[in-house]
Amino acid sequence: MRRSPSEQNEVLLSLKSSGKLDVLLSQLGLGDIVSAHGKLLKYFRLTPASLAKVEEKSSHSHEGKFKLGEIGQMSIKHFFDSAIGINVPHSRYLPVESTSDLLILQSDLYNCIDGVLTRNRARVNPANPCIELGPEFEEVSDFHSRFKSIPSMIELDSLKVNGDVWFGTGITLKGKVSISVQPGMKIVIPDDAVLEDKDINGPGEI
Repeated sequence: MRRSPSEQNEVLLSLKSSGKLDVLLSQLGLGDIVSAHGKLLKYFRLTPASLAKVEEKSSHSHEGKFKLGEIGQMSIKHFFDSAIGINVPHSRYLPVESTSDLLILQSDLYNCIDGVLTRNRARVNPANPCIELGPEFEEVSDFHSRFKSIPSMIELDSLKVNGDVWFGTGITLKGKVSISVQPGMKIVIPDDAVLEDKDINGPGEI
């Protein structure tokens, strides 16, 4: 769920008053830092532009200076002298806006090394699978209760789940998998099951 600007401000003020903000800033290096020596006026964290944006704006610099195109909730076009840009990969900003996103990050698609998520090299497809979990998985508590363990998704292209569906342990998902059950019906995916390109609408189709 995306927060409104006012809600974001409330969260920020709460973190600041509790002292947590200083801890997070020291650990993650968030925010811009002004050079104490006055040589650098601004630091920027930059992410590589997508192909679409590159085609839209073929140049991201002007006369050797970086151009700031976007900043939270507004567009701004200024040139900064004595600035430095730090290239940060998109993987640092992996979204977790739903339990579908959470499933991806908790799966074997990523490895957690020293608190940093890195892509599992065993995954051939550079894109993450498309995950669509139904309302039964919307709450984090329901999400965790319906998965005994997170399935292996190294070879998964897409997953759609709707209805009263429960997952056992050691499950492997491959290709395109869809599980949809009618109201009043329950499906339990058994332990160690391998589902590859399956369209399941009832217990007898597992």
